Amino acid sequence: MRIHHTSHVKLTIIALIALVGWAVINLWPSPAGTLPGNLDGTEIMLSMFPGDSITRSGEATFIDGLGRTLLLNNIISGAFVSDDQEALVIVTRPGSETTSHAEGLFQAYAAVLSSEGSLLGPVKELQGDEGQIAVFIGTQRSYLFFVSAVTYQGDTSYAGGLFRASRGDWTLVWPEDPSFWEQHSVEVSGDELAVYRREAYRDNPSQLIPFYRWVSHELRWDPEAETFR
Repeated sequence: MRIHHTSHVKLTIIALIALVGWAVINLWPSPAGTLPGNLDGTEIMLSMFPGDSITRSGEATFIDGLGRTLLLNNIISGAFVSDDQEALVIVTRPGSETTSHAEGLFQAYAAVLSSEGSLLGPVKELQGDEGQIAVFIGTQRSYLFFVSAVTYQGDTSYAGGLFRASRGDWTLVWPEDPSFWEQHSVEVSGDELAVYRREAYRDNPSQLIPFYRWVSHELRWDPEAETFR
């Protein structure tokens, strides 16, 4: 994954507002720490939630209409919608203010904004009990990777994948078949995915209820093909 820098292009911003219970935010290379241009953090919040009351309580801290704290944490360069230089902005909620399990201990909202702070597409909600966030950058486009895990009565299910942003919607581009998550889970590490496949087995032919084990392999991000191989 590569970040290309230029000072002669129109700047667009991807804003990700996350209310995090537990999350792996795997951002590589290390992000910058300031907003580009003249865009103010409050403008990002008001653009994404025009009906909400957002107030600034610190340099990178905001309070929404329900009194919840949001922290502006990370900015990652990339070309998410067009060929222009753009940025992914990560905002998280402190763990001490996590939501209930019924709502999802991890809640996030993603949106593409212009350098003037106007929305370029719909706001996307990302949620689960746990979440992994990463950015993968190809030769043409940059992608948001998000996988959620939800546990119910001891059984954990997974959903999400690699998303491409556009002016119309966020499109899931990997995995191609959402049923992939019925037997798989993943962990992000740099530009690689550790993929775990659930496999049933029996110790003897007469065993009626099988045991299960996880068999793993790795996929590496291919920036030319803009997919995992």
